[in-house]
Amino acid sequence: MGERAPWNIIFDSHFHLSGKNTWEDALRRFLRYFGNAINLVNLPDYSLEPDNYYEEIYLRTVKVANLIREAFKIHVEVSIGPYPLDFFYFQESGKNPRYEMFKGLHLAAKYISDGKASGFGEVGRPHFQVDPMVMEISNDVITESMMLAKDLDTYVMLHTEDLNTDSIREIEGLARKVGINIERVIKHHAKIEILGDVPRMPKTLLATRNNVKLMIESGRYAMLESDYANDPMNPDKLIPPESVPKRAIMIRQNFENYENIFQKIFQDIPYSAFGDDFFKV
Repeated sequence: MGERAPWNIIFDSHFHLSGKNTWEDALRRFLRYFGNAINLVNLPDYSLEPDNYYEEIYLRTVKVANLIREAFKIHVEVSIGPYPLDFFYFQESGKNPRYEMFKGLHLAAKYISDGKASGFGEVGRPHFQVDPMVMEISNDVITESMMLAKDLDTYVMLHTEDLNTDSIREIEGLARKVGINIERVIKHHAKIEILGDVPRMPKTLLATRNNVKLMIESGRYAMLESDYANDPMNPDKLIPPESVPKRAIMIRQNFENYENIFQKIFQDIPYSAFGDDFFKV
């Protein structure tokens, strides 16, 4: 690019790599635009057998994280836990979804306790309308993840339906009931409309040009994410892996107060959400 990095931390707060497919090119694209930190979130793989499902998913995620650190020398947070749609995978396999997902949470807690992973994610509830029983069990999973995160002094990254003012306050109520610091409960894939709701609750925003522009205009800030997944059948899902660092360059080129913006989205919010060990420089 021929220009200096716009900030010492350029962090994609939600990034998937399956480990099954070639992923090095995605990291090279990320680094090309000065990206230097990611939150690697485990990716479901329903081609696996349900027995020992989480062991395989977590091992794969941790292995890829270690390979990235070794090959590219960047900071990698590792978020693991039962994805909400795992419910249907276990149900169709003849398993008890609640039991299996709770087992997955407690295995994730062991990984976190052992220093192999950073926190829980993405856990939560389906992003479409489901039977009340599914929602009840999903809320049980959220509550259990919050309890474990509180005990481990770590974070929970939540996948949910699109939240509005009422439903984000419902999540806040669950956190208050458990006693976890709301600053450690991250709403993944937030909408612009809720950035001002429950202000102490960190949020991540898909790093499209329009989203970033609207975020800055609103004066309400969130971490940026690509939610990239190296799916060979759907390249650049959801958006390309270099999206977050390219938005950083866009911000620097278009906003005189870019350093203040970077301070909020790449330092203040991530340090609050991910903890004091986040990207020490």
